[in-house]
Order: sequence, then structure tokens, then C-alpha cells
Amino acid sequence: MAIVEVDHITKSYGDLIAVNDVSFAIEKGEIFGLVGPNGAGKTTLIEMIEGLRTPDRGSIKALGLDPTKQGDELRERIGVLLQATSIQPDIKVREALKLFASFYENAPSVDDLPQMLSLEDKLGTRFKKLSGGLKQASIPVTLITDSMAGYFMNQKRIDCAIVGADRIAANGDVANKIGTYTLAVLAKENNIPFYVAAPTSTIDLSLTSGTEIPVEERAPEEVTHIRGVPIAPEGIKVANPAFDITPHSYISAIITEEGIIREPYTKELRKQVREGKKS
Repeated sequence: MAIVEVDHITKSYGDLIAVNDVSFAIEKGEIFGLVGPNGAGKTTLIEMIEGLRTPDRGSIKALGLDPTKQGDELRERIGVLLQATSIQPDIKVREALKLFASFYENAPSVDDLPQMLSLEDKLGTRFKKLSGGLKQASIPVTLITDSMAGYFMNQKRIDCAIVGADRIAANGDVANKIGTYTLAVLAKENNIPFYVAAPTSTIDLSLTSGTEIPVEERAPEEVTHIRGVPIAPEGIKVANPAFDITPHSYISAIITEEGIIREPYTKELRKQVREGKKS
């Protein structure tokens, strides 16, 4: 019996069809992945399987449950890794264990969890004091919001900017999460190197430039609501692109597992893709 069954699922946001008549089944023990360009509807489809979005048409079964009608029951039986998440820095380990255990009806006892996770001596430690990969590598970390980047660049407190990429066109134009282009413009204005770090699998030589990369328009509720609570006037018009395009002229270099690529990108990207295929 399949543990996930997706049957003719369709989801639209206004005139944009994010998922169009998709069907598949995943068997127990099978490793399954969704592959496609940005804007192909991968995230929307996963969120419908998790019960976080409701399909317009079609049906979904996960572990025999309907995610739309039985979402709470389903999420107690599956693990969901969000694209972006964090823990409040001042929360203590014991408090965090108690909080996350409260999400599940049959969670292990909070008294047993510290021993299971080897955290007995950390129960009173705040999350921000715990060691992490960056701290262990002795790399100093300072958390800022997106809107602060320009200020710190102007204050000469940022030496370079490094971003990822969802797709790279043949001329070096880059599609990445919304806000990347803004950072690139700020970096250029402040004479700060702007680097793109991404695997060669993101390079799409069939695209002449970034203007050919489709940009997904996300659901307006992501802007107008927080956890289901409205924060904007009802019926307000919303624009919510998931990605933006950074022209190659703003990019100092592209870094992949094969090496560092600099201008001329059209020539060097093709060369690196060929070398990657050989290896």
C-alpha cells in the first residue's frame, strides 16, 4: 500500500496555475524527490501533502489520512522540515523540550527526553548559548534583519555578500529567493563583492538570460496573514513573488563545487558544466 497517494491534484492562485493535474504514489521505504525549476509548484504540492494548503481539485492521502480534513492527526505522525525556521534565542533547553513535546499527544515524557538526547547538563542553558557549527568553527555570527543590510554595508561592517541560487542562466543571471536582487544592488553601490554559491545542477544553459526564468507568484495569504490571523485589510491587492532575478553585472563571481567562475560567464559556465559532466 502506498503511504502517499496524490490523485489529479490542481492548485491555482488567481490566474496562476501552480500545480496542474499531478498524480503519483510513494511506497513505504521509497525515497522520493520532486525536481523542477523555480515556480514549478514543488513547495505548493508538498504543503498540500502536509495539510498546510488545500487543493482546488483532486485528492491526497498520506498514511491513509486526508491532509485537508485530518491534518492535525497526520502531522503527529510525520516529520515536516520547514524551509526556514528558528528557535527563540532566550528559550531554555527544558522550555524548548516542553514546548515541542506539547505539540504531540503521545510525545515522550519531558523528564525522559534529556537523557535520550544527551542534554541532561544543558537543561538550564539558553538556546543562544548552545554551540553550533559556526561557533565551533570560530566564525563570529551576528544576526540582523534584511532591512538592516544597507546600513551595515554603508558603515563598512560587511566585507562581502554570499547568496545561493535556485537557477543560473547561461549569461550568469541568477534567480534566487526574493530580496537577493536588493542585496546585489546594495553591494554594488557600496563597492562590496557579491558572490553566488550554488551547485552546477542549478546552471541551465538552455536559458539565454534571466528574463526567461519564470517567477512564481506565491499565495497572498503569506503576506496578509500570520498563522491564520489577518494583518492586512480584507480584499487588499497583494503581490508576492517567491524569487527575483539578479543580472550578472551585479555578480562578482559564481562559486560551484567545480571552482570559481568569473566574467565572461557565458563561456566559463559552459566550460564548467562540461568539466562537471566529465568528472
